Formats: sequence, C-alpha cells, structure tokens
Amino acid sequence: MMMRLVGHLVTFPTLTSTQVRKYCPDSIATCMGHLDQVRSNQHSTKKLTSQGHDLYVSMVNTMESPSTLHRQGTIYSDITGKFIVQSSQGNNYILVIFDGDSNYIFAEPLPSRTGNQILKAYTKIQTLLEQRGITTNLHILDNEASDMLKSYMTSNKIKYQLVPPHQHRANAAERAIRTFKSHFISTLSTCDPSFPLHLWDRLLE
Repeated sequence: MMMRLVGHLVTFPTLTSTQVRKYCPDSIATCMGHLDQVRSNQHSTKKLTSQGHDLYVSMVNTMESPSTLHRQGTIYSDITGKFIVQSSQGNNYILVIFDGDSNYIFAEPLPSRTGNQILKAYTKIQTLLEQRGITTNLHILDNEASDMLKSYMTSNKIKYQLVPPHQHRANAAERAIRTFKSHFISTLSTCDPSFPLHLWDRLLE
C-alpha cells in the first residue's frame, strides 16, 4: 500500500510528497539489507536479588571499560568476497577497515586480491586516518595477509597481529563487513531499476 503523504512535508524546502512516493516506495528497498532479527533468550526476566544486582552492575561497568572492548589505536581489516559484477573501473572486491577509536567503517574497492592492490587501498585509508589525527598502533588482519602489507607496516612501525585460522570472531572487521553489506545492499536497492550495476564502485566514493 502506498503511504498517504497529502498535506505533509509542506515545511521541507524543495521536498514534495510526490518525490517521496517516487523514490521511497514503502521503504521495501531499505529493508533488503536490514533483515537481522534480535536474538531471543539473551536477558533474564527474573528479578535481581541484592547480590545479583551488585554482580550485574559490576559486569556492566567492566563491559563499559574501554580497555576490555577495544585497544586504543587498533584497526581491523578484511576483504569481502567477489562482487557479482565487475565494475567499469575493473574492481571486483572491497577492502573493509574498521577503526575502533572513531567507530567508523572504511570501504575501498579493489580490482584484485594481489598484494600491491591491497597495499594501495590500505595506504589510502591509512593516510586519511592520519589526516584526521588518528594514530594506528596495532592492525589486526586476516591470516592470509600479503607480505607486501606486512613489510609496509613493519617499515612504518605499525604492529600487526594475524587472527588464528578459522577464528573469524577475533577480527572485528568480520562484523564490520556484515554491517557494511547491509548498508550497501540497501543503497543498491534504493537505486532506479535501470541503474547500471557495473557502476557499483561509484557509490563508495
């Protein structure tokens, strides 16, 4: 059912109900990338006793401590799987870097998974972080990281740590990729049906 917007949005300059109906049809497109359900049975419904309340508060305070959740100056990186269509600029993959200090997800398209292409994309994001005053002390990355990237970080005095094989939860970039994919799918879904998919990397600029 098309939402009724007659008489609404009159205070928004240059925005009309016709435009909203044209480009946001019932928000179905944005739902395409956000279909995660909330886990059940995560919180007890029982009332806390005095002792239980003290334990709960202690746990919350521990969880809120920055030292337990994230080490300052740490970034995490990983590469997505191959995109379904090669872009007009020859890109097939996306390098995703999550910076814990700014809580920001960076995404840079890659033509291939070769060491020089990964290093080129990484240095671009690293330069941007430095320009924003963010210093990288530790880089946690996939255990299949290229030797070129390792050499670059060693020469620039950036410590790195490889996650153990089959232990993806140790790399926060895995969750960042999931968040990024949800956002990117929503973005693609809101495009016009005639949008050329080979321009997908332009949406990351």
